[in-house]
Amino acid sequence: GQAAYAAANALLERLEHPMATRSIAIRWSAWSEVGMAADPTLQKLLSRRGIHALSPAQGAALFLQALRCDGVLWASADPPPADGLPWPLTGYSPRGFAVQLAPDDPVLGDHRVGGSPLVPGAVWVRAMLTAAEVASGAGTRLFEDLAILAPTFVREPVLAEVICTDDRIEVRRGELVVARARVRAVDPPQPTDRPGELDAPSARDLYRQGRLFHGPTWQMLRTARFETGSASAEVHLNGLDPVATLVDGAHQLLACWAGQTDGRLGLPVGAACWEINPEIDARSLRLELSGRIEGDRILGDVTAIEPSGRVAARAKGVELKASSSWGQDV
Repeated sequence: GQAAYAAANALLERLEHPMATRSIAIRWSAWSEVGMAADPTLQKLLSRRGIHALSPAQGAALFLQALRCDGVLWASADPPPADGLPWPLTGYSPRGFAVQLAPDDPVLGDHRVGGSPLVPGAVWVRAMLTAAEVASGAGTRLFEDLAILAPTFVREPVLAEVICTDDRIEVRRGELVVARARVRAVDPPQPTDRPGELDAPSARDLYRQGRLFHGPTWQMLRTARFETGSASAEVHLNGLDPVATLVDGAHQLLACWAGQTDGRLGLPVGAACWEINPEIDARSLRLELSGRIEGDRILGDVTAIEPSGRVAARAKGVELKASSSWGQDV
């Protein structure tokens, strides 16, 4: 019966009714408590095969999410098949690539605001870079007019699409644009002098209540030094994707510099440009920042340098919007 189900579902996903203005196909996994797969013996068999049933509450949340998007939704308690795609892409969608996130995703567990998991802007930057690589090949990319337009809290499963059109990439939830940028391939940045040892105190004290809210997974700043108009930090690539690490590390360093300088923290809203060479071959990076504050805009230019002097990334006009006071809980 599985072959018949597969054939029927493949047809359903491609079927467009002539009277319909939009169509949705939901790839339902097994459900617990109700339906054909609710039998406890079958549930155990499925679990041994790595298939975990949806609860009615999870299914209802995914159904409501499906109503807000077009195309195919992978509705399962397990992540969708990645089809060989690099992180954070989890599959294909009718308009591009899919990114599906869940509240218990380990990447989000240590990135919470007000108790709710919040997708770091760095994850969307990485998703756009990965989509560009899959669509057009590996290499250095220049992102211009990067905008993170809406915070994405993951209180229930979230499905997003990364859509590449000409020189523009967008991240969408349904029709809501979450992030966007213009992107093009460029030559890698020219190397610079090897960074010497950074004479700076430990950054551990920055990760406490009223300062950076990041849990251990996102605590990548190891040492940091703050001066008038500038800051430097050593960033440890602690198992996270290196591009997401350096982008979020830059956001953290800029936020802490603003806190030390102006008494305010901020949340990322974009950048004039990011030039990123994803082939990072190091276990740590030096971040060099020059910062300025214009009203409630916290702005910085950043260079990420490997110990060899190879430049992993450069950014201009990285922007945070002031959101809270240094020393107060975020």
